[in-house]
Amino acid sequence: MEEWKLYDAEYRLMEIVWEKEPLSSTELYKACLPRLGWKKSTTYTVLRKLCERGFLKNEASLVTSLVKKEDVQRYESQAVVEKWFDRSLPRFVAAFLGERKLSEEEADQITSQPYYVDEDMTTLNTEQSTPGGGGGGSVTRYEVSVPSDVENGTVKVSPARASRGQTVTITVTPDEGYELDTLTVTDADGKAVELTDKGDGKFTFTMPRSKVSVA
Repeated sequence: MEEWKLYDAEYRLMEIVWEKEPLSSTELYKACLPRLGWKKSTTYTVLRKLCERGFLKNEASLVTSLVKKEDVQRYESQAVVEKWFDRSLPRFVAAFLGERKLSEEEADQITSQPYYVDEDMTTLNTEQSTPGGGGGGSVTRYEVSVPSDVENGTVKVSPARASRGQTVTITVTPDEGYELDTLTVTDADGKAVELTDKGDGKFTFTMPRSKVSVA
């Protein structure tokens, strides 16, 4: 469905259907009466319009939804960000929060929404810009930076871009006659990321919510 917009009255009726489906049209009217104060004719008119628009189905005396609540909310939130905040997630968040700081948990919830946030956290996109990201997910991947001037051996990482919580493997292969001295991983704030030695020159770490540097 290309158009997910619901008017206030339509959304309020949809909320009842999402909450109680499947239900009969009579049960829907009875649920609307105390919550919305609607007459039977009003309930049936809004129901008919939503069925015509493809949001609801009223068959075999049962009313059920054809779209998910999350899809409608996604459309509405995306429309707000695109129309009023020039597709910028930070601008939207700043306007929403005002003086209040965004907690780490709230930040994680934002980046886990079905939008793709640029690595510099400045722009909200509807398509993922990271190559190889695949479809269907809502994951922001961060760069794992490896120095290009490694001497007396090689350092490889897999994957080269990872999402928060994903396991990254570092493979260190010293040249003959050499051995690894030190290996560190730091996040964007310079904080050390814990490494696990798996043996045979392999190390793993859990990707934080930022790009990291291997040294």
